[in-house]
Amino acid sequence: MAVAKPADFRTRNHYDWKIILEQIFPFGIPERAQWSRPTDIQSILTHAASVQFVNQIVFPHGASLELASVTAGPVADQLSLNCGGDFPHVVKPATLYFESFGEQENCEWNYFRLETQQLEPMGGDTTEPAEDLVELSAGQYQACVSSRKKLPARARLVCRVLSGSIVLFMRNCSYIYSSAPVRAKHMEYDVDGFRQHIDELRESFNKVLAAPVY
Repeated sequence: MAVAKPADFRTRNHYDWKIILEQIFPFGIPERAQWSRPTDIQSILTHAASVQFVNQIVFPHGASLELASVTAGPVADQLSLNCGGDFPHVVKPATLYFESFGEQENCEWNYFRLETQQLEPMGGDTTEPAEDLVELSAGQYQACVSSRKKLPARARLVCRVLSGSIVLFMRNCSYIYSSAPVRAKHMEYDVDGFRQHIDELRESFNKVLAAPVY
């Protein structure tokens, strides 16, 4: 008999996130997993985004959105991370990591981290980790400037992630409710350093929750 979903959002968010991870890892949730082939990365992130209102993705430039779907990018070895509307984030993936902390029942702090390969700027020199452009056709762009020139019917706004890493958490994770995502805190750490940072946060939160209330 099917188990009814919890009614309140927080409990349901935990429930859905745990189910998603158990479907990705049917033989038990590992402490770390990684994938390097773009097709594998697309498949895993597609599954992570398969239930609405469950995830929150944080980009190198601090944008924090819900990942809705993942599709092949405009050119080979790129992916489009679609976050609602028609404004995809184009990335060239390097390695996708999954991190957990040995708690099979409590998956709140489990997360994915996508390391990207560098893309050359198309809109001029920039020191920013991402650029917003108008995609005229696959792989062809122009700057987002006001113009009376009529654009092709299939033109659309895109964000090209030029470098850096991207993290994806459960939406109701305590990390997401902190100010860290908007500051792209994860960009201050490498893969192992960020895992340690999250583990320390997790232990601190657990101690607060376990402390007696007088």
